[in-house]
Amino acid sequence: VDCDSFELPKGKVQGIDLESYSNKGCKLVKNPLATLMQMKDITAYYEDAKQEEKERADDGLYVLNINYAGNEVHESIIRTVIKAGNAKTCEILSACCKSEKRGNDPAEVVQQLISGREQTAPIPCLLHYGYFVLTYR
Repeated sequence: VDCDSFELPKGKVQGIDLESYSNKGCKLVKNPLATLMQMKDITAYYEDAKQEEKERADDGLYVLNINYAGNEVHESIIRTVIKAGNAKTCEILSACCKSEKRGNDPAEVVQQLISGREQTAPIPCLLHYGYFVLTYR
């Protein structure tokens, strides 16, 4: 999924503005069952050879895993590969990955990064695929 050109399906809120949502009492929160990783973190584990070539191919790709729980037989998982096309989008997605590795809430980091900016490209994509949820405080 190219998150820079991602459009929410018809009937969904268009042009998500986190500032107006926070004024309405909503807060962006990371789904506790979701994990976002850089693709190169996954491929580096399997392929040590040709590492530099592989890193260039994987730059800007992120893997979103969401486990909807259940037991082993009835477990439901969604995996989405997300492509970041520009530097600002990569910065936001990388900040999410780093924050998650440290055990912090990526939603707080993202809200700080996008405050005062018009560029919020990955947010609708991450909301739609379930990495972030909007909750009432």
